[in-house]
Amino acid sequence: MFPGPPAVARQIFGYPAGFVNGNMFMGLHQENLVLRLPDGPRAELLGMEGAATVEPTLTVGETPVRAPLSGNRGLRQGASEGQESSLCV
Repeated sequence: MFPGPPAVARQIFGYPAGFVNGNMFMGLHQENLVLRLPDGPRAELLGMEGAATVEPTLTVGETPVRAPLSGNRGLRQGASEGQESSLCV
């Protein structure tokens, strides 16, 4: 589910992705959620179990981060406990 305009849902590599002004901000790939985040939230996500940068990347600027959709206690636990976070997943 995407937030609506100006976000647009498209597919990339056969998986759903969200774009704003032609730039991908999130997507799914295999068993991973892929996000383009500013430095603070990006560092927070990279500190969670299973998260890693996407390599190789063809984007200019920040390197996207991938996090497994299943088996990631950090993402699930924070969401279920209503924990304050700068991540919007």
